[in-house]
Amino acid sequence: MAIAIFAAISFTSCDDDEGSIVWDFTPVTVKMDVVDAQGNDLLDPDTPGNLPIVLQ
Repeated sequence: MAIAIFAAISFTSCDDDEGSIVWDFTPVTVKMDVVDAQGNDLLDPDTPGNLPIVLQ
């Protein structure tokens, strides 16, 4: 009788889900101000002498 109960509990145990990994990333926000000595925004494309922004 004890063997039957042990077998029933063993066969109904939870499965090990090693193949399903859930990745959770915290969003990151970076604020950057690039100005020259006169206070001009160097990231603005309309500013003369601006810095080109290259996104890759």
